[in-house]
Amino acid sequence: MIEAGKYRGTATELAWDEKTFEGDTKVIAVVKFDTWPEGDEHDAAEPFELTWTGYFSDKAKDITLAQLKQCGFEGAAHEVVSMTLADLNKEVTLKVSYKEWRGDQQMRVSIVTPYVGKPASKSALDKLSASLKGVKSTAAPQWNDDDDAPPFG
Repeated sequence: MIEAGKYRGTATELAWDEKTFEGDTKVIAVVKFDTWPEGDEHDAAEPFELTWTGYFSDKAKDITLAQLKQCGFEGAAHEVVSMTLADLNKEVTLKVSYKEWRGDQQMRVSIVTPYVGKPASKSALDKLSASLKGVKSTAAPQWNDDDDAPPFG
């Protein structure tokens, strides 16, 4: 059993299928990912496979399209039918969680965001901004209409 948590992955397979639930048949996209624990380098651990399923029902199609866009798909909703594995070219963060459904624990895989690596240290601008908190700004210099010179040096 894969632990709940965040992982990073790259799409390795795309398939289309149909699923019938309560008499309604919908198209689904099935994307398989080579996956590593978030923060691990690719060569530090053997990848394992996670499968994400996106549904195109009326309730889920917007979420499915948004998650596919996180993977690199740049097309519009009506273009998703022509999507290929090459369109899913971004490394992403995948979230694994578990939910009980009809008495069974079901693993859920969500595409959270494109993978951006470890958070960068604060930039010089962030540090400067933090150091200026609480500093009151002075009023802007006033232009003297009687003088053609600007109010600054």
